[in-house]
Amino acid sequence: MTCTDNCCRCGALFEHDVPSFLIGTASEIMIRKHAVCEKCQPIVDRERQEREDQEAMEAERGKRLEDTKRRLEDSGLFRYELGFDPDHPEANRKLMSWMLLHCDHSVWIHGRTGIGKTRVIQAAARTAVKDRSVRYWPVYDLAARLTETSKRPEAQLFDLYDAELLILDDLGIANMTAAKLTALTAIVDRRYIGWDQVRRLQHADTATFNLYSMTRRRGLGGQIWITSQVPPDELVKDLATINSNDAAALVRRLADMCIVHEAEAVR
Repeated sequence: MTCTDNCCRCGALFEHDVPSFLIGTASEIMIRKHAVCEKCQPIVDRERQEREDQEAMEAERGKRLEDTKRRLEDSGLFRYELGFDPDHPEANRKLMSWMLLHCDHSVWIHGRTGIGKTRVIQAAARTAVKDRSVRYWPVYDLAARLTETSKRPEAQLFDLYDAELLILDDLGIANMTAAKLTALTAIVDRRYIGWDQVRRLQHADTATFNLYSMTRRRGLGGQIWITSQVPPDELVKDLATINSNDAAALVRRLADMCIVHEAEAVR
């Protein structure tokens, strides 16, 4: 049935068809109330598409925020986070800039106590959780957890194996035992496998391939960030006093995987 109505957008009178079986129903009233003329129809369609696109963007943004919140909770950062204020006079902005430039690689940052290694790596981890799974552990806590009396340590281990980024903060000899060193070496060995598979596929060296994107695409947990007070060659000597075989294996794997960087004190 042909009806004459005002366009709901511009107000002009125009004729349009309403299915005859809807005449006399509430649907007829709604169709005629919201009728749009041919001139305005493209504009209305475009506005509808823009609204739908905006709603989809907001839904995706909300999902990303929820995912980030979940990954942050799973990361363990909240238990240890010290905070990083770039405007603080003692903030190591130079180290932070270096870290952000290398955040898609495995890195090993070493330097004396008090120069901001932990604060920087935690701040970088907060950025990383926006798009990857992260597990942050001070080494003394992780080693203690892995060597606690437990009948089922597998869940903890698989979580460390599979995380897209594992952060081991303050790797050193303090409170280290042979059992703890063996547990850490096993974890690093497992992640080294993922790292090495990607490197072989890329035919690249440590400094040039994007470890994060490749390991994520292949479902491999390989990326690792390390902090320590001493460089690799000194650390292996320290740890060798506990277990020379595990010490050599651990440090060799980490040094192979990581871009090693000496952090400087704030001046």
